Amino acid sequence: MNVFRSVLFGALLLLPLAGQAWPSFLGGDKKDSESAPATNATRRYHLLIPDKASEKELLQLFEAKRIVMAQLQTLALLSEEKRREMKRFDEELSKAFSISDQSAYRYDAKTRTLYEQMPRPGGTGTNAAAEGGMAEKVHLQFKDEEQAGKFAGLAAAKRVTLDELQVFHRVSREKQVEMDRLDKTLKEKFSVSRDRNYWYDGKTMRLYEVVDAPRRGALQGQSSL
Repeated sequence: MNVFRSVLFGALLLLPLAGQAWPSFLGGDKKDSESAPATNATRRYHLLIPDKASEKELLQLFEAKRIVMAQLQTLALLSEEKRREMKRFDEELSKAFSISDQSAYRYDAKTRTLYEQMPRPGGTGTNAAAEGGMAEKVHLQFKDEEQAGKFAGLAAAKRVTLDELQVFHRVSREKQVEMDRLDKTLKEKFSVSRDRNYWYDGKTMRLYEVVDAPRRGALQGQSSL
């Protein structure tokens, strides 16, 4: 699991960082500091960055946030792919062996017997299994090694996929904690809100909030529909 986790982090760091995180950071390069935001948006002055040290910190925070958001997006895509794999395995197990993804099973390789497990009578509520133990009934007796091998292969592949999915979920939680920390720092030091977009002018060291441009009628003092 540790090896898989290391490979996962390496893959995330090597992925192209497409798209902008929210709050997205536009500009920041002196070459494009005069470039306007998108045509359907405009800039609203937010903050003057007082010195180069503060500027460096701001740019590093936005870059860190962009990377973490890209990693979260990638983890979401990987998790969705694994959920689709799980669904395919469940469908195959159901079709071939009438196995329900809502039930628990135990396989005895020596006798090629698959048992369905269920709480014994006497337990109550969510602790039924712990209170009364587990009862078993024969679900399927595999007729030969080929059939048993097919089941074992599908069950093992589903187990691996579930383990991978759990790793993705755990890393996603860790990355969300990191994202929250970055948001908190940006809020405290630069009054940057996580749900807004920003644009930085490196020449004037001014940070702008990117907002929707007013409609033409509103600019002319007219009511708009």
